Amino acid sequence: MAYDEATANAIAERIATGEPLEAICRTLPGAPTSRTIHSWINDNPAFASDIARARAVGHDAIAADCLTIADDSSRDYVQTEDGPRFDAEHVQRAKLRIETRLKLLSKWDKRYGDRTALELTGANGSDLFANLGKAELLAELSRRMSTPEIARALQSLQQAQPGALPALPGVATKVGKG
Repeated sequence: MAYDEATANAIAERIATGEPLEAICRTLPGAPTSRTIHSWINDNPAFASDIARARAVGHDAIAADCLTIADDSSRDYVQTEDGPRFDAEHVQRAKLRIETRLKLLSKWDKRYGDRTALELTGANGSDLFANLGKAELLAELSRRMSTPEIARALQSLQQAQPGALPALPGVATKVGKG
């Protein structure tokens, strides 16, 4: 299916509400397949930008849905002949709905994920290893870190040119003199 601006705009509008692309493709009359939409994204930078903005807005809409679900206690109790009874099944379902949305948001959008980074700085943000030579730096990093990922980075540091430091995944470093 050829790119159609009206269809593209309708898709972006619905993505901005937090609706998944697959659901849009199933329910929007005349909508192309998700594979076609991904082709449009790859072939049309303006559409790709529109979709990226729509996704960010849609992620915020999903986060707002989480608050709405959490704040709605209207079905936490059911009326029985003995009076109101706590509906644990409904509360657990609401909890699952929230957790599922939050888990997906954390994968889709870094704004909603846990930030895990290790920053190596000295006092007052100064360079931690600024005055260390290559051997001292290797010894210090080996003492502080032991994951296989860091071990690979250390190995490449041993092979690096003097003054060069390979990127350490998940680690922000400043190394050098002055």
